[in-house]
Amino acid sequence: MAPDPACANFLTVNPLTVPTALLVTGHATPAVCVRHGQPAVFRLGVGIAKNWPFCARCRTRRWSLMAAAAAAAFGPFVVGFGLTTAFAADDTQARTYLQVTVFAVFVGLAVAGVIGLMNTPSALARAKTTPDKQWIIFQGSHPTFAAEMNRIIGPAPDTHQAAHIPPATESSEPTPT
Repeated sequence: MAPDPACANFLTVNPLTVPTALLVTGHATPAVCVRHGQPAVFRLGVGIAKNWPFCARCRTRRWSLMAAAAAAAFGPFVVGFGLTTAFAADDTQARTYLQVTVFAVFVGLAVAGVIGLMNTPSALARAKTTPDKQWIIFQGSHPTFAAEMNRIIGPAPDTHQAAHIPPATESSEPTPT
């Protein structure tokens, strides 16, 4: 059974489609990262798949994005508070700095939210679940990861080969009694 055609927009570069049933049971958990093909150093849940492997490069990216989100969220407040304290000569100037600070904080929170969405385990793995929840599509999967998944779940069945029944030979037919 192939994935839903409505999910064709998920299929981009090196897509790998895996049945969710195998991932939920933990049967098809590879030892390498989907994005870089390197050995796993930590694991997180990806969509409905638990215990998904990520490599050292993914860990660095995750921590860098967390630091960037924290800086975007708290940086405008700290800078605005510091500027107000250091440079506001009177109440009017302080109110002006405060208004700019409040605006900057809201922009910073919006930026932090966008960065946070880029830092989800599913985004790190470039994984999307199809609308019917039957398949997980990994976009841009590394060839090492694809080979590992093919080793774990086996190659896709060839429908023409599966339907073909070889003809019986004379030696395999039962003898009449």
